[in-house]
Amino acid sequence: MNEDFDLIIIGAGPAGLSAADAAAREGLSYLVIEKGTIADTIRHYPIGRTLFSTVNELEMREGTLKPVREKPTREELLSHYIHFALDQDMQIITEEEVTDVNQTEPEGFLVRTPRGKYQAARVLFAIGAMAHPRRLNIPGEDLPKVHHMFVEPYPYV
Repeated sequence: MNEDFDLIIIGAGPAGLSAADAAAREGLSYLVIEKGTIADTIRHYPIGRTLFSTVNELEMREGTLKPVREKPTREELLSHYIHFALDQDMQIITEEEVTDVNQTEPEGFLVRTPRGKYQAARVLFAIGAMAHPRRLNIPGEDLPKVHHMFVEPYPYV
């Protein structure tokens, strides 16, 4: 698949979705490429987890996130982001990892994935803070039950 876009956004978390929303409102052709699913990092939070952030820090547009309590749960936030992407008919490809980004001449970028190549005038990396955790390089950190973020505890009890 070879396609040309004004903007390619790598990552479909809150920042990537916000960038896609802004691009659409500006009339830009865009594509979001996500190696996992929409809001993938949040999807890996423990079931039922209440988030520390307030609604105004998390919602895509003012008044669109309405949690039962003061702060939303993992499920409420996932639902909010997924429905926002669907309601806005966002151009998102999930389960497709970007393998290479190269600048092309005279200007622009070629973005490659295992499934295709995409050309864009600009590329925005919105991979999130959890995409590349800071490793400590200590013995045991790569063991199967060692994680770089809090995960659902039930498989281990």
